[in-house]
Amino acid sequence: MRFIRHISATQPILDELDNQPELWNFYNFRTQFYPNSPHRYVSDIWLRYRDYADFNKDDPVEFGNNPDANYENWYGIAYLLPHVMQMIHNLVITENIERLGGCLITKIPPGKMVYPHVDKSYHAEFYKDKYLLLLQGDIQQAFCFDGEMHKGNAGDLFWFENQSEHWVENNSDIPRISLLIAARNKE
Repeated sequence: MRFIRHISATQPILDELDNQPELWNFYNFRTQFYPNSPHRYVSDIWLRYRDYADFNKDDPVEFGNNPDANYENWYGIAYLLPHVMQMIHNLVITENIERLGGCLITKIPPGKMVYPHVDKSYHAEFYKDKYLLLLQGDIQQAFCFDGEMHKGNAGDLFWFENQSEHWVENNSDIPRISLLIAARNKE
């Protein structure tokens, strides 16, 4: 994990999320359909990924693991969050992103975690550059991997790779809310 920079314009995004709580878990395939999901305590707002009409709850692994699928579909929810869309657009430009894959917002409740896991799928491997913009957080929360623990504050932008084991701990009194972007950068 590598710290990139601090972005101070995250409050308008949090305001958008507060005003539309019904968006959380509208698409819950990552948290509900994988047995013993490492993300089981997380709430998601999916903005972009494979067309949800292709999701088969009897074979959820295939949803992220089909090299012939198009993982660059914007979900209608994304257009309800214009500040989020502007932030993603800005990151595509400033981070030299060539192809944008899945985008989502995650919320980890106080005292919960994302359990150790490795993201192994076609999508995770093809869109190998991952960005995490911490929208709400504090130093009692940590992104962990390989014996390292990275802590940040709201507005901190990080690059990471999810092909090694990683997990997230929230030992604070507030939810950890992050914007996650999967991409392929220009070489």
